[in-house]
Amino acid sequence: MTVDRVNHYIATGFEQVTGWCSPIFLEIVAHLAEEMDAAGVRGGACEIGVYYGKFMIGLANAVDGRPSLAIDLFDRQAENIDYSGAGQTELMKAFQENATRYACGPISCMCINSFALSVRDEISILGNFGPFQIFSIDGGHQPEHVINDYNFAERVTHHGGIIIIDDITNPGWPGVMEGVARLFVATKPKFVPLMLGHNKLVLVGVTFHKTYLRAMTARIKKHLPEQKIMPTKFFGYDLLSFA
Repeated sequence: MTVDRVNHYIATGFEQVTGWCSPIFLEIVAHLAEEMDAAGVRGGACEIGVYYGKFMIGLANAVDGRPSLAIDLFDRQAENIDYSGAGQTELMKAFQENATRYACGPISCMCINSFALSVRDEISILGNFGPFQIFSIDGGHQPEHVINDYNFAERVTHHGGIIIIDDITNPGWPGVMEGVARLFVATKPKFVPLMLGHNKLVLVGVTFHKTYLRAMTARIKKHLPEQKIMPTKFFGYDLLSFA
């Protein structure tokens, strides 16, 4: 079971990996991954901005160890213009060691600035991994970063998958919320709000929105009763907001 694998990582490796992530949120993602599997939506995981891999490893376990991809500047920190997660060295080596120890499947590394991702890169990624089941955006925190990374994620993620945007409610990075607002005010994203909480926004392919909303409401009430949820709306879409 996906949830069991993720909970095993939370119990045995999560605290050993440097980074910032709520274990409760990771468990919620695992439940959502099971709903995606039941809907026939299967693929690997990808994250832009993996740091030491705390969240990325959990995502790789949530997709049953299917081949996944980590995109990061790693040691090219001169290009990290907002200094998020900066100041570290040998990040790729540390990430790979953590992934080898705690991930249940292979995670490839791509050392690149997400602004430099080309059409050729996109074709290669889709050819090697297929559409992703889960895509996490945790790279640069300026509005331009968020918009750029979302647009790339939308093109390489299964229409029944999810895109997760980190630091959505972090007062230190208001550019994230600004970027999301620009997306929904100026364009019509194919992925729409599903869940908000633990400093992350979960977007889902619009076709699957109602299905996953009903399923996750029931799952959280049954399996995570301590997690308070408040049904609300965000940019016109029904949303589960976590207290």
